[in-house]
Amino acid sequence: MSFIKKNRVSLWTLGIILVAGVVALWFAPLIVVANVWFMIGLLFLIGAAFFILEKAHLFAGWFHFRKKR
Repeated sequence: MSFIKKNRVSLWTLGIILVAGVVALWFAPLIVVANVWFMIGLLFLIGAAFFILEKAHLFAGWFHFRKKR
């Protein structure tokens, strides 16, 4: 029960995505809805990879600014 209380926003987001997908089935073919869910999943994976790399400070050497003398 503690897990549900901590991740309430995540569960609401998942529920909204699922309900939107089921409602979209009334207006679009199944393959279109599945493609949209797949693209959303890819977006979440890219976002998760970005946040993992950012938390590990692996972007530290990417931005080099020249110092003015």
